[in-house]
Amino acid sequence: MKLEKELNLIYIILKKINGVIFCNALIRAAKNLGLTVIQSSVEILVEEMIEPKSDEHRKIASITDGEVTWKAEKFVIAGGFWTKKLVKQIGVELPLDPQRGQIVHLFHSNLDTSKIPMISTFHGHYIVPFDDGNIVCGATRELGEMEACATVSGVQEILFEAVRVIPELKKAAIIEVRSGIRPISKTGLPIIGPVPNFSNLFVSTGHGPHGLTLAPYTGKLLSQLLLNEEIEFDLSDFALK
Repeated sequence: MKLEKELNLIYIILKKINGVIFCNALIRAAKNLGLTVIQSSVEILVEEMIEPKSDEHRKIASITDGEVTWKAEKFVIAGGFWTKKLVKQIGVELPLDPQRGQIVHLFHSNLDTSKIPMISTFHGHYIVPFDDGNIVCGATRELGEMEACATVSGVQEILFEAVRVIPELKKAAIIEVRSGIRPISKTGLPIIGPVPNFSNLFVSTGHGPHGLTLAPYTGKLLSQLLLNEEIEFDLSDFALK
């Protein structure tokens, strides 16, 4: 319970960010540090055959999109809900469910949004104002939905709650509706660390709606794990059992 409270606190502190700008900044910073980005869709994990065959010492030799193959000493799968599909082909079950989330971006030219605080309502929705008249309202939590699209019912749900809290938003313009699929862990905590019985395979998923804000620190912890460095945070609660 204490750990969950700490995660929620981190989420509240870091929530007021533009997701697109934030992600692009992370990618630029990583490239400056030597990251190579390859746009593809990995479909297959190729397991190295080890003799004698042992379930306690398996190893991934490469990954492939069906045409191109990449080899490495260690692999981290951080593919959101689709991490579950990838590791299932090697007999690993992840306690993971998909959850569609929709958010609505609004603009109100006559509303001083600089004086509006971030609001988390009783029904689990939120309103995040920016100082330039832009307001982000969210979010739906549609468990089991796999199609990343905006829906009438989702937008209606969000706007009804937003206007209930701030009636002036009736006159706001709808700028954009975004939607995506969150990986929801059945344990309520992210799944971070090595895959049991594999010597060089790791996963990072299950962050749910906290993924954007927790991703940089998760990456730092994973890098320490892969480089056999001292890990500054105990990951035992997040381990894949």
